[in-house]
Amino acid sequence: MPNPARTAPPPLHPAEVIERVIRDIEKFPALLPVVQKGLAVVEDINGSASQLQRILQSDSVMVARILRLANSAYFGVMAEVRTVSMAVNIIGYRKLRSLLRHILISGLVELLSQRRPGTTGIRETALAASAAAHELAQHCQLEDPEELLVAGQLFNIGELALFWSFPKEYETVLAKSRSQPLNRAQESVFGVNSLHVGRIVLEAWRFPAVFCQITARWPDPLSESADPVLRRYLAIVHVAVALAVAMISHAQVDSLEISAEILEVLQLSEATPRQVLATLPEKVAAVRAMLAD
Repeated sequence: MPNPARTAPPPLHPAEVIERVIRDIEKFPALLPVVQKGLAVVEDINGSASQLQRILQSDSVMVARILRLANSAYFGVMAEVRTVSMAVNIIGYRKLRSLLRHILISGLVELLSQRRPGTTGIRETALAASAAAHELAQHCQLEDPEELLVAGQLFNIGELALFWSFPKEYETVLAKSRSQPLNRAQESVFGVNSLHVGRIVLEAWRFPAVFCQITARWPDPLSESADPVLRRYLAIVHVAVALAVAMISHAQVDSLEISAEILEVLQLSEATPRQVLATLPEKVAAVRAMLAD
């Protein structure tokens, strides 16, 4: 007869897990209201540049952060951006929207992780995936590589949401993941994996559908149901995550394996991911410096 004390508890019901996560998200305090108001203006077809400038200029700390990002290698332009009005007029709404999203996501990640020791690996992997996705997007000559900087940063947001709502249970997930795939460990504890949770979280935060789709589907970038643009974004994030994991685990460059089908979707050579991996530590350092307060 099995020892009841050693019998593993049944997984939580998926619907209860999602309900708890959403309820906890709704309890979050207002986060970076200036950024959220700025995004609302940028995404409103009736929003004006003068209205956007007034909102962003209302917070001097946020002004300094916006200008630092605007002049970084990730969002910068040829001319130095010295004022918010220059940022609005020179960078343009599309890049500025990505910049504001990047600031907002960084705040959300900080809030969800609360600097708990167990979240360090999750945050570091997201940071590396963000830098790798941006670099790959540039190799692919995408018009808005900044969007991939954002997408890479979001790929494991579901993990942080689960950790936030169920810290004790997620410690069990981390222990189980030492001997089985992470998604299987999550499902054994929660009845659902972090990909699904991540999509639900981003929908609750009203992120654009493309980010919700990428967060839920990046492990399977060759899905036939994805349109060509989404398939390319999925492939970039898929490769970026592989590079991030390789960098953090100090894997040998020669051991990196990316399928030929994915490289074909991205129209990249077999050497490109290895080139990106070789320079990834310095790219991550640049993103970290960019986000420093």
